[in-house]
Amino acid sequence: RVEWEVAHQLLGRQYLNAGEFARADSMMRKIERLPQGLSAVERLNLEYAKAELDGDITGLLRAQQQLVARDSSALALSLTGEAAVWLLRPDLAVPALERSAPTFALMRGRAMLGNISLMVEAYHEAGSYDRELRTLLDQEAAFLNSGEFHGRMLRAYAGLARSGQALAFTDSMLAVRDDSLGT
Repeated sequence: RVEWEVAHQLLGRQYLNAGEFARADSMMRKIERLPQGLSAVERLNLEYAKAELDGDITGLLRAQQQLVARDSSALALSLTGEAAVWLLRPDLAVPALERSAPTFALMRGRAMLGNISLMVEAYHEAGSYDRELRTLLDQEAAFLNSGEFHGRMLRAYAGLARSGQALAFTDSMLAVRDDSLGT
């Protein structure tokens, strides 16, 4: 029984990730009709997938908050933080993302950068520009080659009203970059 429901949910998730939304919707309807029914966690995962398919960010947040209440995994916390950032709810995003940070700090690549980017955004939305700047400076290496770092640094300096530092940072950026003519 368990393997059958899990296999269906994983396939539905893959359809969502691949952008095959009609197939994902069909799979979700099939999951709802499974004769054995779904566990509470499986039901919440299905609600999350349906909310994602519908573009219902409030539904995403609600489903993830309920999953966190059952099992506060780093992924569930990060997804809660992500939905809260999208809804401009730093009061929910910051605590969730801070709780997920130790796990994501052990990772490399896009997962870690994504979580750090969400954290920086949540701090900015909360008006915690000092924490935003400190996170950026502490995690600068994670942003290498992402194209995000410089703009986020300038935004943090602006939030802190540190125009002198923003100008100096911009000057150093321009000093090491070629212009469009290669000079």
